[in-house]
Amino acid sequence: RRGDTDGARSIFRAACRPGACGQARSFVGPDLSRCSALLHGWGQFEQRAGYERRAAVLFERAARLGRGCADDCARAWHALGSVRLRQRRWDDALEAFERGLAGSPRSSPLLLGAGLARASLQQHEPARELFRRAVAEEPRHGRAWRAWGVMEARLGEVEQARRGYSGGV
Repeated sequence: RRGDTDGARSIFRAACRPGACGQARSFVGPDLSRCSALLHGWGQFEQRAGYERRAAVLFERAARLGRGCADDCARAWHALGSVRLRQRRWDDALEAFERGLAGSPRSSPLLLGAGLARASLQQHEPARELFRRAVAEEPRHGRAWRAWGVMEARLGEVEQARRGYSGGV
């Protein structure tokens, strides 16, 4: 907030050095999720500062570190997938969302992201199924309903698009 980007990076770097989270050289133990969450937070900082490549590296490290910590891992894979979507790297985005879904198969945000990646890859039937699952898991997930409606409208499926849009209202 104070504009000291380098100072903030130094703090993140110090907090992430081996042993800083109380873990041994391998990242296992009770502090695993804290380290994953810290890397995710650092990635969010870099993303807000406009450094998407740095953010993607940090999100991937957080996700890989978060093995066994479903919530932290899912958040990190979702963040990485979202960066890849913005970069128009559809295959990489899909891979990130699918890796997250492997640990959190009912995560509506991950299902939505995978659906968006599939739709961008022109894989409409699998995208439909992912959007359907996303809204089934979280019926009030407006972004999922809207994304589903947008895809259907682009495909000329007017009635399905209306259902998608109305479900999000």
